[in-house]
Amino acid sequence: MEREFFLLFSAVATGSGFLVVLAKNPIHSALALVTCFVQIAALFILLGSPFLAVIQIFVNRSEERRVGKECRSRWSPYHSKKKNKKKTEQSTET
Repeated sequence: MEREFFLLFSAVATGSGFLVVLAKNPIHSALALVTCFVQIAALFILLGSPFLAVIQIFVNRSEERRVGKECRSRWSPYHSKKKNKKKTEQSTET
């Protein structure tokens, strides 16, 4: 039974790892990355290392929050309006 779970978790982790690279939509890529991290944590639990599984989830969760804040600030509608406003001001000045 343990072998089947290992094969399942490793297959899903490998598939989601490929999807991270091949996905054109960054949201889909991020979801695949989260799936891959969860599957790796499940593999750690199968290996008898629950501490490493918890660390895997916590460390990657904090990294996702940091990156998510950068993405939200960079791609927010307010930011794009502000950028477009600067462009229109520059074009009217010239």
